[in-house]
Amino acid sequence: MTQRNADGFVGQPANAAGIDHIFSRSDDVDTAPEWLQANHASGIDREAWEDAEDKWMTTTG
Repeated sequence: MTQRNADGFVGQPANAAGIDHIFSRSDDVDTAPEWLQANHASGIDREAWEDAEDKWMTTTG
């Protein structure tokens, strides 16, 4: 959720997840790929999500 206002492809799936009431707000990054698949995300969206996840992992340790 910290990437919701990011520019470009990182912010787009984060914004979509942010407005989806079903998306888990936990710190469990394993739920994101399931949500992306259930919402028929494009390859670009999945790649952007992986980029956001990598950035999150580096800031949270």
